[in-house]
Amino acid sequence: MYNSRSMQNGDLVRIGRRRRRARRGGGRALQRIRNLFLLLCATAILGAVALAAVTVNTYTALAQEMPDLDDYRSTELAQTSTVYDADGGVVEQLYGVQNRFVVGLDDIDPTLRDAVVAIEDHRFEEHRGLDFEAIGRAAVENAKTLSIQEGGSTITQQLIKNTYIAQEQRYIPSFQRKFVEGSLAWQYE
Repeated sequence: MYNSRSMQNGDLVRIGRRRRRARRGGGRALQRIRNLFLLLCATAILGAVALAAVTVNTYTALAQEMPDLDDYRSTELAQTSTVYDADGGVVEQLYGVQNRFVVGLDDIDPTLRDAVVAIEDHRFEEHRGLDFEAIGRAAVENAKTLSIQEGGSTITQQLIKNTYIAQEQRYIPSFQRKFVEGSLAWQYE
């Protein structure tokens, strides 16, 4: 171990101090890690509270301007006009940009309806008007490309946009409009 002749009392005191410092140093590292962990937790909690406050504030501000779902106004889309002669024969069919005519739901083949749902909103049966998985996927993809390349709207949101949102606002990219669409879609379902 040690030779009592070669070690003085002062040497033993120094060795004891070194050992205590080494033990304390390890404790300091754990203390720093613990403090960092607590700081990260506090930051995450404050961030979540701030996000919740901003969301509630935004909803409160926009709720006053949101259309009421009970005040449904049927959107009149331009349709094809048919001109007949005196004998009932078709003379001309007039239309603008699109050649539209109304078709009842029963007149649409169920396979076509299923295909539209599969393409537009394959999780239609699994969400309540908002598909948070699709919204997250679109946000990540759009962040990667730094542009709006992908959307996360559900069929319900598209219905809301086309029936309750003013036509001049429908295609202007806007966080407020998407927030209103999402809120109304959630209420609708």
